[in-house]
Amino acid sequence: MKFNIKIIMGLMLVFTVLVGVESTAVHASEVSLYYVNASSCMVRLSYNNNTAKCTVSVTGKSGTSSISGTLELYDVTDGKSIKKWTISKTGSLYSSSKSKKVTVGHKYRLKFTGNVYNKNNVAESVTASVTKKN
Repeated sequence: MKFNIKIIMGLMLVFTVLVGVESTAVHASEVSLYYVNASSCMVRLSYNNNTAKCTVSVTGKSGTSSISGTLELYDVTDGKSIKKWTISKTGSLYSSSKSKKVTVGHKYRLKFTGNVYNKNNVAESVTASVTKKN
């Protein structure tokens, strides 16, 4: 009986290895989080020589009372924060672009971390980030 179990287990292992598991690569741009209060939270980082353009857009669903948070530009190459902007807006939409001088050839991360508040002032955490070399 033990011999039969070993054979069955061995065959199952071989079958699993031979069949394998299908996997699909997913790009970050194809993944979106599901939010209760927010419709979307996006950041975009672009460069014009030594100037970084940092764009954030947060859209709340119907009934959103306010949006707040921090937009941070971080120099990945040097390992330090370059600039933090504090955001606070009543209503259901916040969209803004900020500029900051940067070093050509460095890699930077732009990250928004904040809250979207519903009509009952209940906060939902939202976040978005992008890393890009200048």
